[in-house]
Amino acid sequence: MAHEDSMIYLRDYATNAWPGGSWTVSNGNQLGYGYQYLASEAADSLIPQRPAVTATGDPSFPASGLTFTSSAFADPQGAGTYARTQWRLAEISGPGVSGYVAGTPPKYEINSIWTQDSAMAPGSVTIPYGIAIPGKTYRVRVRHQDTSGRWSRWSAPAQFAATTPPPGLLMHYWNFNALNAANLLKVTDTIGGGTITPVLTNGAAVVDDNGQDFFAENARDNDPAGKHLRLNNPLGATLTFALPTTHYENVVVKYETRRSGQGAGLQNVSYTTNGSTWTPLTTVTVVDGIPVLQVLDFRSIAESDDNPLFAIRITFQQGAGGTAGNNRFDNFTIEGDELDIQPGTYAHWRNVNFTGADRFDEAVSGPEASPTGDGVSNVMRYAHGVGPYDPVLHLLPVLVKSGGNHQFRFRFNPALTDLVWRVRASNNLGTWSSTLFDSTVGPIPPLDNGWLPVTLPASLTGNPSPDAQIFVRLEVQFANP
Repeated sequence: MAHEDSMIYLRDYATNAWPGGSWTVSNGNQLGYGYQYLASEAADSLIPQRPAVTATGDPSFPASGLTFTSSAFADPQGAGTYARTQWRLAEISGPGVSGYVAGTPPKYEINSIWTQDSAMAPGSVTIPYGIAIPGKTYRVRVRHQDTSGRWSRWSAPAQFAATTPPPGLLMHYWNFNALNAANLLKVTDTIGGGTITPVLTNGAAVVDDNGQDFFAENARDNDPAGKHLRLNNPLGATLTFALPTTHYENVVVKYETRRSGQGAGLQNVSYTTNGSTWTPLTTVTVVDGIPVLQVLDFRSIAESDDNPLFAIRITFQQGAGGTAGNNRFDNFTIEGDELDIQPGTYAHWRNVNFTGADRFDEAVSGPEASPTGDGVSNVMRYAHGVGPYDPVLHLLPVLVKSGGNHQFRFRFNPALTDLVWRVRASNNLGTWSSTLFDSTVGPIPPLDNGWLPVTLPASLTGNPSPDAQIFVRLEVQFANP
């Protein structure tokens, strides 16, 4: 048995006025819209208890951090009858409400702009970034359903005025204000590796343009609206944005867009975290009118954090648009929060020893790179406690005679917990099946002034006679590659 709260309007349409001459709050409900408990619900003693909603995010209600929590499920038929939770968000607008523009039509809570259903136990929900617009007022409600299909009453609302979130740190930015079309796709600002790669088919073309009501809503550094990117005949074309997020998390992408009357009406956005597999994220409806700021929120996608292979791809569908025309883009940004890089990690070593674009260039500061060209990789330099351009040959492993035995000695730092150290041995330089030391298997032998000695056996196979030859090497790799 399903129940809905009925919706009543208190506006005096004969006089086109609100009771009392203004939009006020009365008994927890805004005038002009309210809830009425149906008589049928009142007669049903088995519906779940009406839940309560509490704002549990940032108390300033930034549009990027709107989190609310529902009270626990309670039902006359027992706690084991929970089925699901439903959330709804609606904008409200009218005289006396924060954000109302005089002369504009009021907005009623009856028209939800976002809903979410979940079969998880009642808890918290975060409204996706981009749904609520700073400066406008909203109401959140929640309700519960039991296994008999009965819905609780909607909760009393949590009302708030959304505010502008603090800016994240800018990783990559295109303002498309190049002096000539040849440089249109050149990144304006980047931590390294930010590129746009278009694939153009069926007469598609990337050109620069200006005007078209772009007003630099997402521009940075006080950049003017200037020029923007125009993609002619977008159907069949793709735009791929390489957006490395090395050392950053909580990723958010923003861009302004619109179309012409015959331009594609839909933009399909997908992303990759491995450089080859593309996962659909959302479909953007493109307006033929004043450009709209689109917000792509990746904060809940952990794989987008600290990822040199992160990229997004935009493809196009006709939708409500046409088969020719264009789609236009301006002020494309990706922001995030800088990771708290802990000492004793390769990321910290990289951050300390490289600057600018080199810090994010795998060919320069990546673990396998050797910026000096001497064949010693960065990860080996990190393991041996020196910088990328410091002398290192005097610290590399050595084989010494100790009494009647031979020892393989190498520099070892147990504080570098993101590394695994292994000493391998072979009789033929082809098969390295003998492990003489593994830092993941304790105990660690005592160090001699930072050097760890590993005594070589007479035979790798346990034969009574010594092996004719034994080769030894040090392997260093990341604990979680």
